[in-house]
Amino acid sequence: MLAYHMTISIPATKSVIQETLQRDPALPNYSIHNQFRQLIIAPVLKLIGQNLPNVVVIDALDECSEAKSIRAFISLLASVSSNDSCPLHFLLAMTRTPELEQFNSVDDICTFMKSSFTNFCNQHSRVFQGVSEQWPSSEQLTELTNKLSGVFIFAATVVSFITEGRGSPQQKLEQVLTTHPELDPLYSQVLNAASQHGDLKKVLTVIILLHEQLSIAALSDLIEIRVIDIMSALLEM
Repeated sequence: MLAYHMTISIPATKSVIQETLQRDPALPNYSIHNQFRQLIIAPVLKLIGQNLPNVVVIDALDECSEAKSIRAFISLLASVSSNDSCPLHFLLAMTRTPELEQFNSVDDICTFMKSSFTNFCNQHSRVFQGVSEQWPSSEQLTELTNKLSGVFIFAATVVSFITEGRGSPQQKLEQVLTTHPELDPLYSQVLNAASQHGDLKKVLTVIILLHEQLSIAALSDLIEIRVIDIMSALLEM
Protein backbone atom coordinates (compact mmCIF):
# COMPACT_ATOMS: atom_id res chain seq x y z
CA MET A 1 0.00 0.00 0.00
CA LEU A 2 2.81 2.41 0.85
CA ALA A 3 4.54 1.65 -2.46
CA TYR A 4 1.25 2.29 -4.31
CA HIS A 5 0.82 5.71 -2.68
CA MET A 6 4.44 6.53 -3.46
CA THR A 7 3.85 5.90 -7.18
CA ILE A 8 1.02 8.45 -7.01
CA SER A 9 2.92 11.06 -5.00
CA ILE A 10 6.20 10.49 -6.84
CA PRO A 11 5.26 9.33 -10.36
CA ALA A 12 8.91 8.83 -11.31
CA THR A 13 9.05 5.82 -8.98
CA LYS A 14 6.21 3.99 -10.73
CA SER A 15 8.27 2.47 -13.53
CA VAL A 16 11.05 1.47 -11.14
CA ILE A 17 8.62 -0.29 -8.80
CA GLN A 18 6.87 -2.01 -11.70
CA GLU A 19 10.20 -3.28 -13.03
CA THR A 20 11.08 -4.60 -9.58
CA LEU A 21 7.80 -6.52 -9.29
CA GLN A 22 8.09 -7.88 -12.83
CA ARG A 23 11.61 -9.05 -12.11
CA ASP A 24 10.53 -10.75 -8.88
CA PRO A 25 6.76 -11.51 -8.79
CA ALA A 26 7.13 -13.28 -5.43
CA LEU A 27 8.31 -10.08 -3.73
CA PRO A 28 4.91 -9.39 -2.03
CA ASN A 29 5.42 -12.65 -0.11
CA TYR A 30 8.81 -11.64 1.27
CA SER A 31 9.40 -10.17 4.72
CA ILE A 32 8.27 -6.60 5.34
CA HIS A 33 11.92 -5.53 5.70
CA ASN A 34 12.76 -6.98 2.28
CA GLN A 35 9.69 -5.43 0.65
CA PHE A 36 10.41 -2.04 2.20
CA ARG A 37 14.01 -2.08 1.04
CA GLN A 38 13.19 -3.08 -2.56
CA LEU A 39 9.90 -1.23 -3.11
CA ILE A 40 10.46 1.97 -1.10
CA ILE A 41 14.14 2.65 -0.47
CA ALA A 42 15.70 1.25 -3.65
CA PRO A 43 13.46 3.17 -6.11
CA VAL A 44 14.17 6.48 -4.38
CA LEU A 45 17.91 5.76 -4.26
CA LYS A 46 17.82 5.00 -7.97
CA LEU A 47 16.22 8.39 -8.69
CA ILE A 48 18.11 10.34 -6.05
CA GLY A 49 19.50 12.88 -8.52
CA GLN A 50 16.03 14.07 -9.58
CA ASN A 51 15.23 16.24 -6.52
CA LEU A 52 12.35 14.04 -5.41
CA PRO A 53 10.30 14.72 -2.26
CA ASN A 54 12.03 13.04 0.67
CA VAL A 55 9.44 13.25 3.46
CA VAL A 56 6.92 10.43 3.84
CA VAL A 57 3.88 11.29 6.00
CA ILE A 58 2.09 8.28 7.48
CA ASP A 59 -1.20 9.33 9.05
CA ALA A 60 -3.68 7.53 11.34
CA LEU A 61 -1.20 4.84 12.29
CA ASP A 62 -3.21 4.21 15.45
CA GLU A 63 -6.19 3.04 13.36
CA CYS A 64 -4.37 -0.19 12.59
CA SER A 65 -6.23 -2.88 14.55
CA GLU A 66 -3.17 -4.97 15.39
CA ALA A 67 -0.83 -3.42 17.96
CA LYS A 68 1.82 -5.99 17.07
CA SER A 69 1.81 -4.80 13.45
CA ILE A 70 2.16 -1.17 14.56
CA ARG A 71 5.15 -2.02 16.75
CA ALA A 72 6.77 -4.01 13.94
CA PHE A 73 6.25 -1.18 11.45
CA ILE A 74 7.62 1.49 13.79
CA SER A 75 10.63 -0.71 14.53
CA LEU A 76 11.17 -1.07 10.79
CA LEU A 77 11.06 2.70 10.27
CA ALA A 78 13.44 3.25 13.17
CA SER A 79 15.87 0.71 11.76
CA VAL A 80 15.71 2.20 8.27
CA SER A 81 15.97 5.81 9.47
CA SER A 82 19.08 5.10 11.54
CA ASN A 83 20.96 4.21 8.35
CA ASP A 84 22.83 7.22 6.97
CA SER A 85 22.15 6.01 3.41
CA CYS A 86 18.36 6.23 3.82
CA PRO A 87 17.10 8.97 1.43
CA LEU A 88 13.74 9.40 3.17
CA HIS A 89 12.42 11.01 6.35
CA PHE A 90 9.28 9.60 7.97
CA LEU A 91 6.67 11.64 9.84
CA LEU A 92 4.14 9.57 11.79
CA ALA A 93 0.79 11.09 12.80
CA MET A 94 -1.93 9.71 15.02
CA THR A 95 -4.85 10.87 17.14
CA ARG A 96 -4.17 12.22 20.60
CA THR A 97 -3.66 9.41 23.09
CA PRO A 98 -4.43 10.33 26.74
CA GLU A 99 -2.37 7.39 28.00
CA LEU A 100 0.74 8.78 26.30
CA GLU A 101 0.08 12.36 27.38
CA GLN A 102 -0.27 11.26 31.00
CA PHE A 103 2.88 9.13 30.92
CA ASN A 104 5.22 9.99 33.77
CA SER A 105 8.84 9.04 33.23
CA VAL A 106 10.01 9.97 36.74
CA ASP A 107 9.87 6.40 38.06
CA ASP A 108 11.73 5.08 35.02
CA ILE A 109 14.39 7.77 35.40
CA CYS A 110 14.83 6.93 39.08
CA THR A 111 15.19 3.22 38.27
CA PHE A 112 17.68 4.00 35.50
CA MET A 113 19.85 6.18 37.73
CA LYS A 114 19.76 3.74 40.63
CA SER A 115 20.85 0.91 38.36
CA SER A 116 23.55 3.04 36.72
CA PHE A 117 25.03 4.19 40.03
CA THR A 118 24.89 0.64 41.46
CA ASN A 119 26.81 -0.69 38.46
CA PHE A 120 29.31 2.14 38.79
CA CYS A 121 29.89 1.38 42.48
CA ASN A 122 30.34 -2.32 41.74
CA GLN A 123 32.85 -1.58 39.00
CA HIS A 124 34.80 0.81 41.23
CA SER A 125 34.48 -0.95 44.57
CA ARG A 126 37.94 0.17 45.69
CA VAL A 127 36.92 3.82 45.36
CA PHE A 128 33.93 3.26 47.66
CA GLN A 129 35.69 1.13 50.29
CA GLY A 130 35.42 3.93 52.83
CA VAL A 131 31.75 4.61 52.12
CA SER A 132 29.64 2.69 54.62
CA GLU A 133 26.23 3.81 53.36
CA GLN A 134 24.49 3.44 50.02
CA TRP A 135 25.74 5.88 47.39
CA PRO A 136 23.90 7.93 46.38
CA SER A 137 21.52 7.81 49.30
CA SER A 138 17.79 7.38 48.70
CA GLU A 139 17.29 11.03 49.58
CA GLN A 140 19.96 12.15 47.11
CA LEU A 141 18.52 9.95 44.39
CA THR A 142 15.03 11.37 44.93
CA GLU A 143 16.33 14.94 44.92
CA LEU A 144 18.32 14.32 41.76
CA THR A 145 15.32 12.73 40.03
CA ASN A 146 13.13 15.72 40.89
CA LYS A 147 15.65 18.09 39.31
CA LEU A 148 15.45 16.40 35.92
CA SER A 149 11.78 17.21 35.15
CA GLY A 150 11.22 13.87 33.43
CA VAL A 151 13.81 14.49 30.68
CA PHE A 152 15.40 11.08 30.16
CA ILE A 153 18.20 12.15 27.83
CA PHE A 154 19.39 14.65 30.42
CA ALA A 155 19.23 12.01 33.16
CA ALA A 156 21.61 9.88 31.10
CA THR A 157 23.90 12.87 30.60
CA VAL A 158 23.95 13.72 34.31
CA VAL A 159 24.78 10.11 35.22
CA SER A 160 27.66 10.17 32.74
CA PHE A 161 28.83 13.54 34.08
CA ILE A 162 28.97 12.16 37.62
CA THR A 163 30.47 8.74 36.89
CA GLU A 164 32.92 9.46 34.07
CA GLY A 165 35.87 11.73 33.47
CA ARG A 166 38.16 13.30 36.02
CA GLY A 167 37.15 14.35 39.49
CA SER A 168 35.45 12.76 42.47
CA PRO A 169 32.01 11.33 41.63
CA GLN A 170 30.82 12.31 45.11
CA GLN A 171 31.92 15.90 44.59
CA LYS A 172 30.28 16.04 41.16
CA LEU A 173 27.05 14.65 42.63
CA GLU A 174 27.14 17.34 45.31
CA GLN A 175 27.71 20.00 42.63
CA VAL A 176 24.59 18.86 40.81
CA LEU A 177 22.51 18.68 43.97
CA THR A 178 23.51 22.15 45.16
CA THR A 179 22.18 23.92 42.06
CA HIS A 180 18.86 25.73 42.22
CA PRO A 181 15.68 23.67 41.78
CA GLU A 182 15.25 24.92 38.22
CA LEU A 183 16.94 22.98 35.46
CA ASP A 184 18.67 25.97 33.84
CA PRO A 185 21.70 26.09 36.18
CA LEU A 186 21.99 22.31 36.02
CA TYR A 187 22.01 22.40 32.23
CA SER A 188 24.64 25.13 32.29
CA GLN A 189 26.84 23.18 34.68
CA VAL A 190 26.87 20.05 32.56
CA LEU A 191 27.22 22.03 29.33
CA ASN A 192 30.28 23.76 30.74
CA ALA A 193 31.77 20.37 31.54
CA ALA A 194 30.87 19.20 28.04
CA SER A 195 32.42 22.15 26.21
CA GLN A 196 35.63 20.23 25.57
CA HIS A 197 33.82 17.36 23.87
CA GLY A 198 33.28 18.80 20.38
CA ASP A 199 29.78 17.94 19.15
CA LEU A 200 28.44 17.21 22.64
CA LYS A 201 27.70 20.82 23.56
CA LYS A 202 25.84 21.38 20.29
CA VAL A 203 23.81 18.18 20.76
CA LEU A 204 22.80 19.02 24.33
CA THR A 205 22.02 22.64 23.50
CA VAL A 206 19.60 21.63 20.74
CA ILE A 207 17.91 19.06 22.99
CA ILE A 208 17.41 21.69 25.68
CA LEU A 209 16.08 24.39 23.35
CA LEU A 210 13.59 22.09 21.63
CA HIS A 211 11.93 20.99 24.88
CA GLU A 212 10.89 17.87 22.94
CA GLN A 213 12.26 14.36 22.83
CA LEU A 214 13.53 13.55 19.33
CA SER A 215 14.84 10.29 17.99
CA ILE A 216 18.58 10.13 17.36
CA ALA A 217 17.86 9.99 13.62
CA ALA A 218 15.67 13.11 13.73
CA LEU A 219 18.25 14.93 15.85
CA SER A 220 20.94 13.93 13.35
CA ASP A 221 18.93 15.42 10.48
CA LEU A 222 18.22 18.61 12.41
CA ILE A 223 21.78 19.47 13.45
CA GLU A 224 23.50 17.75 10.50
CA ILE A 225 25.70 15.54 12.63
CA ARG A 226 25.92 11.84 11.87
CA VAL A 227 24.11 9.44 14.20
CA ILE A 228 27.36 7.70 15.12
CA ASP A 229 28.96 11.06 16.01
CA ILE A 230 26.01 12.01 18.23
CA MET A 231 26.19 8.69 20.05
CA SER A 232 29.96 8.98 20.44
CA ALA A 233 29.64 12.51 21.81
CA LEU A 234 27.04 11.47 24.40
CA LEU A 235 29.07 8.43 25.40
CA GLU A 236 32.08 10.67 26.05
CA MET A 237 30.27 12.26 28.99
